[in-house]
Amino acid sequence: MLPDIMEDYSCKGTESTSIARLRLAALVTTLSSFVWGYSISVLNVCIVENAAGSLLIDINLNDNEKQLATALVLIGAWVGALLTDFPAERFGRKPVLLFTNALFLAGTLACALAVSKPALFAGRSLLGLACGAVTGVVPTLLTEISPAHARGQITTLHQLQLTLGILFSGLVGYLCVTTVPSGWRYVHGFLLLPVLLQCLLWSCVPESPRWLARERRGAEARNVLLQLRAGVPVPLIEAEVDDMLQQATAGSNPAWRDVFTYRRPMALGSLLVFFQAMTGINSVIFYSARIFAFAGVENAIAASSSVGVVNVLMTILSVGLVDSYGRRILLLVGTSFMTVSLATLSLVLLFLNAQPKLQGLVAVASTLLFVSGFAVGFGAVVWVILGEILPSSVRSKAMGFFMGISYLCNILIATCTLTLINALGSGPTQKEIEKNGIAKLYLIFGIISAISLVFIKLHVRETKGSQLDRSFQPVDVQAEDEKLLLNPTADVDV
Repeated sequence: MLPDIMEDYSCKGTESTSIARLRLAALVTTLSSFVWGYSISVLNVCIVENAAGSLLIDINLNDNEKQLATALVLIGAWVGALLTDFPAERFGRKPVLLFTNALFLAGTLACALAVSKPALFAGRSLLGLACGAVTGVVPTLLTEISPAHARGQITTLHQLQLTLGILFSGLVGYLCVTTVPSGWRYVHGFLLLPVLLQCLLWSCVPESPRWLARERRGAEARNVLLQLRAGVPVPLIEAEVDDMLQQATAGSNPAWRDVFTYRRPMALGSLLVFFQAMTGINSVIFYSARIFAFAGVENAIAASSSVGVVNVLMTILSVGLVDSYGRRILLLVGTSFMTVSLATLSLVLLFLNAQPKLQGLVAVASTLLFVSGFAVGFGAVVWVILGEILPSSVRSKAMGFFMGISYLCNILIATCTLTLINALGSGPTQKEIEKNGIAKLYLIFGIISAISLVFIKLHVRETKGSQLDRSFQPVDVQAEDEKLLLNPTADVDV
């Protein structure tokens, strides 16, 4: 009954009013995503050499220590993602999100005021713990407050805010690190603003109505939906609450064996987050300023900031397309762009050394095309799919598992990128060795991207418009495999 009701709701013209209120709640909620994006990328612009406000002037870090400082956020995030499930299921999504603000505040102050390497490392670890909690809670919460017809648009706001955080870290870094002594401290201190803003607007952050329904708190779920669905007739809201209550599982925390009963969606989600990380996006986010400098770009910080601008613009495009064109086509198009751009970047760095200006220009253009493809596909769409392929009874726990895989991959990227560049490279000078190493590393990423394109083509089906918690059943893996072999794009239950 619910799909018919929601279709009628869309047709009666109440959609725009409802989505406006829902979008406001999502924007305030995803301020945490903004802080996450800023936190994982802020060190990139603070460790630029020969800048007046570089962190390296006040706290000298060698390459291994730079990689450690970068990786500590990811290590902390890995731990945070794995630990978030129990409190999110026991106490709800909203209280966990509030706790992350306390971690963000403590980590920000520790980094901004650090006078030693241990203090900096401690602050980075605290930021990481908060980031891990955010990745588990925010996409889940956005999925559970959204109606089917707008779920893609609302859920991708998480990725949009993340990219805005990355962009702002580059812009604030450009303003402060380039010319301001100890400017890196102000770049870190900027994080206080969005954290405090979310605290001031805390009443706008909703609790998940689906979590409330699972806890048999139907009246509270109804009140949340009345706030989020402004303009929607009350009978339609009542029907949505009734549907949630009918589909709800009693509120105990599910065991891991319950999660892995859904074998195919767990395998699909795990591989998607693996490819999302291992196609190389974080080598750009973490080290773009240095990579552009290797490629001969004179103002590496400005070039790195252009990565953030393109990432935001293409994510906005993805937000507008994900509910109209669907998830699968955006993944296919985005991954195709990534594969082509990685191959181009590798060839340019290998064979255009005689023309350094042209090499730098094409390197930046290829990198921006790669970021565009990622933003349209893997960046925004994966979060939507992860929220749609599993029921709410196991969604939080499964999301923590997916994020654990993602962060392990990202830790590998963060700790090994500079080491791999030096190990793979060859040439008469250190600059040539590094440039040659980047070219070979990006060729490896290109091969992984091509493999992910084949995987998406064969195994990812469209989830647009699916009704949460209505058709999720543990699957007969053998029967599903046989069906997919006959028709890889078949619309089968997961």
